[in-house]
Amino acid sequence: MLETIALILAAIHFSIPLAYYCYAKTEWLPRAWNIKFSNRYRPKVTIIVPTHNEADIIEKRLENIYRLDYPKEKIEVIVADDGSSDGTPDIVEKWAKQHCDLKVKVIKESLWGGKLRAVIKALKQVNSEIIVLTDADAFWDSDAIRKAVKYFSDPSIGAVTASISYLESEALENTYRGYYNVVRIAESKVHSTPVHNGPFLAIRAELLRKFGLPMFAGSDDSSFGSYIGFLGFRAIQADNIEVREPMRGNQIRRKIRRAQHLLLNFLNTKKYAKNHGIYVKSSFDRVWR
Repeated sequence: MLETIALILAAIHFSIPLAYYCYAKTEWLPRAWNIKFSNRYRPKVTIIVPTHNEADIIEKRLENIYRLDYPKEKIEVIVADDGSSDGTPDIVEKWAKQHCDLKVKVIKESLWGGKLRAVIKALKQVNSEIIVLTDADAFWDSDAIRKAVKYFSDPSIGAVTASISYLESEALENTYRGYYNVVRIAESKVHSTPVHNGPFLAIRAELLRKFGLPMFAGSDDSSFGSYIGFLGFRAIQADNIEVREPMRGNQIRRKIRRAQHLLLNFLNTKKYAKNHGIYVKSSFDRVWR
């Protein structure tokens, strides 16, 4: 009996997502973006990098940002350090002095308080048109910002995230990421995707100034993106921006933590927008269901 139940649960676990993948790929992915692009749009961009004990990688991350092919006078970097004990802020400040042509700010917290607190504190110092949230261990192609802002030239776009792959040649993980990216892009063709990626999440700053961020416990990158979708703006995963990240730390713990945040996103974000009277009904509801 238990074996039969296990088999039924396994069949449900794999067959429903696979059926959804096939439907999204055949019915939604071929659609046009229905976005009005402009190559002349060049807004100011603030890149926010929350850090906590990232001394081993933060300099490489800053070098990666420095190589972006976007006008440096239109880029600002804010490193929001959340109580690091390994000298991460000192490394950033030293690097910034050696690269004076790029504006870099460091915000320091003496005690660890979590990523959300660090991001909110950084947002208070932003006056750019586009905000890009990222991780200290994410690596972008040099054209990532230039491609992202092109989407924001259409006023209907509120948030843009990127496709993700791993730096290591982990066949199983990158195969999963391939399926994952297809679904996210297909959902974006309908209106928005409810799952957004921390290594690259660009948001129209005026929406955050007007509506703020969702502040429930466990709110993170996907909650931010879904929240923008519930404001009536499109929150999409672009099909021409790719981010790579290393497989750091315990992958099981990382996936469990990610799953917990996603569950909280689906349980709370739409309800949060409705409770605050800012929910706008759109085609995003179809994807959300």
